[in-house]
Amino acid sequence: MHAATATTTAPAFQFNRKQYMNKECTYEQYTEQFVTPRELRTVKNVIGIDRINASTDPFFNDITLRSWDALQWGGDSKKMVAESNASMYAPDKQHLRATSESDKVSIMKAAARMLKANNTLV
Repeated sequence: MHAATATTTAPAFQFNRKQYMNKECTYEQYTEQFVTPRELRTVKNVIGIDRINASTDPFFNDITLRSWDALQWGGDSKKMVAESNASMYAPDKQHLRATSESDKVSIMKAAARMLKANNTLV
């Protein structure tokens, strides 16, 4: 009897980290491509739309870093970022996948920007 192994792949994204670092896209284009409905809901429910709309800082730095750090992140968004980050590794290390807290905060702040701009309804 053989155990079946399931493989999951993250949805496609337009720009990887290497392309972003080579200035082939803007910061907003890079980060917003990783925002899914899950991140939008998380930011809306935990940070709150009132705090987002009241923010006067374009980078939401008037909302404490502790608040952003406390957000839970996973699913497709995190998988896509890990895949994107692999583009920066040496060829023999590109099978590795990693994300950081700063990746999470960047993606969550992108979700906040989208909510504030009313680009997306959740």
